[in-house]
Amino acid sequence: WLYRNKYKSMRKAAGTLQRYVRGFLARRRTQGIRRTKAAIKIQAAYRGYLQRQKFLRLKALTIQLQAHIRAFRARQVFKGMKEYKAATIIQKNARAWVARLKYKRD
Repeated sequence: WLYRNKYKSMRKAAGTLQRYVRGFLARRRTQGIRRTKAAIKIQAAYRGYLQRQKFLRLKALTIQLQAHIRAFRARQVFKGMKEYKAATIIQKNARAWVARLKYKRD
């Protein structure tokens, strides 16, 4: 009877000890999982930040390039208009000169 009670108390103590150890190991495991998940989230956020910075830099360069192209085209159009106006003035003067010659002959 005495050994039976001693056996029961040792078995109960072993169960209690196992329960505490298993709880400790489970908490340690979940803490590791939480840290891993947190690290993954931080890494993902940082990679997203880098990609946004890269995109914004590329967007700014694209806008700058478009502005240069539009300015170049505008200068070409203006140059064409200037040449057209010059040609019109030359034509006007030539027609006036021809008209004066014709008037003098008559």
